[in-house]
Amino acid sequence: MRRNAIALIALFIALSGTAYAANTVRSADIVDGTIKTVDLADKAVTPAKTTGVWTYHNTTIVQTSGCGIYAHNWLSCGSISLTVPAGHYANVTVISTVNVYAGANTILAAFCAAQAGPTCLKPKFPLTTIPAGQYGSATDVHSLAVSSGPVTFTTAVNFSSALPDNANAYTTTTVIATDGATTQPR
Repeated sequence: MRRNAIALIALFIALSGTAYAANTVRSADIVDGTIKTVDLADKAVTPAKTTGVWTYHNTTIVQTSGCGIYAHNWLSCGSISLTVPAGHYANVTVISTVNVYAGANTILAAFCAAQAGPTCLKPKFPLTTIPAGQYGSATDVHSLAVSSGPVTFTTAVNFSSALPDNANAYTTTTVIATDGATTQPR
């Protein structure tokens, strides 16, 4: 009877060890890019475990009248430069908000989230009309993937008339970039 008990305990230990080894997945067992968010348990990834993940967030605010000194001319207003680390791609969102005081003239304002140049990030850009003596505000948002290296984003503006100086009208450019190591730019 004692032999059978020892044999059963040995069998149990042997089978338990095998079961554990068969259900253990190590980093070397995982093919890059195969684990998705839905595969992870809640709170499985904490900030302490994300070493090497690249992120960037910056906002610049400038007086709109300083960018509207010429009529019918695309100008860069509120630029932000960043460098995507070598070996990384970045998923970037650019948020451009333009607040304009029209002054004595009704203003037609064209604007867009843009790269340096300025060059709008999408082919169609917003147009807004601001009646004389009033303020107007509008926002454009665009997302894209970019390769490693330096890149500059801005808000591009074009007004139908030069803007009067006004300390209460601002243009805001916000850039949010996250590591997109598996997303290549199109």
